Amino acid sequence: AKKSVAGWDLSMSNFDGFDTLPVIHQTGNSARPRFNRMHVIGTDFTTTSGKLEYHGELAAKLYEGGRANSILPFIFGGTYTWDEDQAAWLGLNQITLTTEYAGDITLRQRNNDAYKESGIFTRPFQNSFLSRLAFKYDENNELHFSGNYNIHQHVIERHRNNSYLQPKMIHKFSDSLKAEGGVELFWGDHNSFWGKWKKNDRTFFNLAYLF
Repeated sequence: AKKSVAGWDLSMSNFDGFDTLPVIHQTGNSARPRFNRMHVIGTDFTTTSGKLEYHGELAAKLYEGGRANSILPFIFGGTYTWDEDQAAWLGLNQITLTTEYAGDITLRQRNNDAYKESGIFTRPFQNSFLSRLAFKYDENNELHFSGNYNIHQHVIERHRNNSYLQPKMIHKFSDSLKAEGGVELFWGDHNSFWGKWKKNDRTFFNLAYLF
């Protein structure tokens, strides 16, 4: 359900079904994945104040039985835009900065030794900052820097801070043909979320044609 109230765009959502990420059920020496039934109640908002747009969303994930922790993940942030009159001295058409904070709260702790869940992969952004800085040169060329700094593991276990950075260029040949290319860089301890891929830095190139 969506509604606009005094300049605020608000919405609510409801889901009843199964989580696509399983927990592991251990019986003796065997381990099998189990998909939890869950009920999710979510809400989000967005509004503006001058050139600042700010937004947020959260969703209570309530799991049945004793198979997983019930949690409340959330994200809050804002976007500020410098238009051409402020960015022209840099030779730019526009600059956009988006900064967000993501986390989650444990609503109900499950203590069931038969079921194992991985906080690294099922709850990666328990204490994390996300940001994107976009430079628009003209209608056809843009440079983006997107990143994530995850401090959850650094707080719980020392030296496990981890991060991700993606610089990329976007070029539009026409209204139908667009290309983008860049690199993806990973840092972190081998037990952290992004650190699992720290030896997998890569380059990428995408070409899209819109019909």
